[in-house]
Amino acid sequence: MFCPPPRPDMETDDAPVIESSQKLFQVLEQVIEKEGGGVTEIADETSLAKSTTHLHLQSLLATGYVVKRDGQYYPSLQLFEWGEKVRNGIEVYVKGRGEVDELITNVRGVAKLGVLEGDSVRLAYVKERADDATESSAQSISTEFNADTPTVMDHTGEYRNLLGKEMNIHATAIGKAVLAEMSRDTVESIVDHHGLPQYTENTITDESALFDELDRIRERGYAIDSEEWAADISCIGAAITRKDRPVGGVSISGPNGYVDGNLVDEIARRVINTTNMIEVKLTHGR
Repeated sequence: MFCPPPRPDMETDDAPVIESSQKLFQVLEQVIEKEGGGVTEIADETSLAKSTTHLHLQSLLATGYVVKRDGQYYPSLQLFEWGEKVRNGIEVYVKGRGEVDELITNVRGVAKLGVLEGDSVRLAYVKERADDATESSAQSISTEFNADTPTVMDHTGEYRNLLGKEMNIHATAIGKAVLAEMSRDTVESIVDHHGLPQYTENTITDESALFDELDRIRERGYAIDSEEWAADISCIGAAITRKDRPVGGVSISGPNGYVDGNLVDEIARRVINTTNMIEVKLTHGR
């Protein structure tokens, strides 16, 4: 795990404190990533001295961020408590959750709400409409999925486990929809920072191809992820804007073939309507 050095503009007296704090977070992240571990294991993974690792673990133990069982350190549920407080303080999530719930009552699949943080999009909320959900409404949309391909249910656990994690901004429908609302200079800066890593054979890895894709998204008003982030998963998404700036996005995902049918435009319309309703709530504070 890379720990960046103190910036040159930092006060000299502050640098040791900042470096120590960075090491503490390295230790905490390792405990979470590995779902627990002993001092030696965590020290090896972080390349920190055992004495330093032990000191930081004791600090985390004293503040309740880790617990100790049988000589092993594990992440505490206190982290979940703080995570929920953080999420409940994000206006896009607070104003958008109900609209996502409404969207998924009429469209089968997995609905996601992403929030823009800096130059990254993070998954804030996931809602699924299962295959056996009531489909009596005349307004309901469903698609015929190939029985040999993974179902929405097969992937739900994966999506829920990603809550709070960064969504690959160039390889997801929400991410690309957000990029399409930005200036070329801003997109170029984000690409310089994050690169264009490949996740599947369909991932866009060429900057020129990305800008061509963003032009298409602006023309039609929504983005499509056709197995670009994960194999067997396709997605339709649109951005949420506030004062002409992107703040997040909404998408609907389903198994491979989800975005190839004749219902794509209707699904996209419903996703766009959802983002429009969230924008109204953000503007008028409802």
